[in-house]
This record gives sequence, structure tokens and C-alpha cells, in this order.
Amino acid sequence: MTQHIMKLINQKREEYFHLLDQQIFNFRYSYIFFEKQLRKTYPKQDDIGLYPTEDELLTRLGKIQNATQLQAFFKTIKEDMNESKMVEGLEISLTPEETRRALVINSSKKIAEANKKKPSILNTEAEQDKLIEKL
Repeated sequence: MTQHIMKLINQKREEYFHLLDQQIFNFRYSYIFFEKQLRKTYPKQDDIGLYPTEDELLTRLGKIQNATQLQAFFKTIKEDMNESKMVEGLEISLTPEETRRALVINSSKKIAEANKKKPSILNTEAEQDKLIEKL
């Protein structure tokens, strides 16, 4: 009986560690994304690497070691493509300051969406209900 309980506890512990690792990935990705947006909005001279060439992208792709890194890589590319579409959709007559303002507004909306998401060990309310029933 004790061994069975210990086995269940260890399984849940491993499950929670996995979920926390996923949350760390999400927070790390969000931090990198928002830092990159900030650097794009207010660039410095050394920020030329924010716009990689095709060869640089292929080199980065070759360095990927797991599925999580691959997911982040493609998510970053997708965000860059969406951003470039948004900038292309703006009128040509916009000044650089107006373009920056539009990018800041877009970034602030994404930050507001990220703030709405709360970290949770249990993914759904159904899982929470199951846990409450077990207790």
C-alpha cells in the first residue's frame, strides 16, 4: 500500500516538474520575444543581428537540439513575418516615429495578453476537479 502511494506521489511530482519546465520555457520565450521587440522599436547600432539572413537562419536551425527549441525557432520566424506584414500594411507616408508607435501599440497589446495568462500547474478545470475529488 505504501509503495503504491509513493509511486503515485512520484508520478505526480514528475508530471508537475514537466509542467513547470513548460512554463519556464513559455516565460523564457516571452522574455526573449519582448526584449527583441523592444530592441526593434528602439534599435542601437549593434542590433543588426535582429534581422538574420537566410544563411544565419539555416545555421541557427542546425544548432537546434530538441523539439522545444524548434518550436521557439518557428514561432519567432512567424512573429517576424507577421510583424513585417503589419509594417507593410501601414501607409508609406508614415514617419519612422509613427511606425515605431504602431509597433509599440502592437507590442503592448501582446504584453497585455501575456499578463492575462496565469501560471498553473493544472491545465484545465477538469483536472482541478479530478484532483479535488481525489482529496
